[in-house]
Amino acid sequence: MAEIDPYIIGSQVAVRTQGGENVSGVVFGCAFDGPQKVIIIQQPGSTPFHNNLRIIKQNSIESVLEAAVPSGKPMEPLPPVDQKRGREREEKAVRAAELEAAKIGLDVTEEGQAVFDSLAKTLPCKWSNKSIVVLDEVFISEPYAPENCKSLHSEDTATLDRVIKILQSEKQKTTPTGN
Repeated sequence: MAEIDPYIIGSQVAVRTQGGENVSGVVFGCAFDGPQKVIIIQQPGSTPFHNNLRIIKQNSIESVLEAAVPSGKPMEPLPPVDQKRGREREEKAVRAAELEAAKIGLDVTEEGQAVFDSLAKTLPCKWSNKSIVVLDEVFISEPYAPENCKSLHSEDTATLDRVIKILQSEKQKTTPTGN
């Protein structure tokens, strides 16, 4: 009987690593043409429709415990990766992460962060040290109360009034009421 090649894409395999770990799953891919010869094993993730990929160096596999060729039509090889598209997606993800990180104030109180988060739901905001700048028009300093709001342009009272109204509403939500 011929020996089964355990590294056929789509094969169900179980291997033991030199570290004594047993790893099982479906062969997702192999790369034996470069200096780092690896096998990629797909395992079920912690939630439905999500998978984990384990990348294992071939020289760290002590033994193949089990290998079963996929039934039916063999899987097609993976298509080539569009590296330009991958870089674009990475850059987009990094920009999004930087924007989210900019919404977190450094050395500000929980109340200050809550005020920022509330205002940022409806108005563009940014941090300037420990102060909040809304619409590049209104400056709110600690302790982030309506009386700490200042218009950067004295002629624009509508924006200032709107920010003060939102702050008052936020204060009412967060202030405990006595029963």
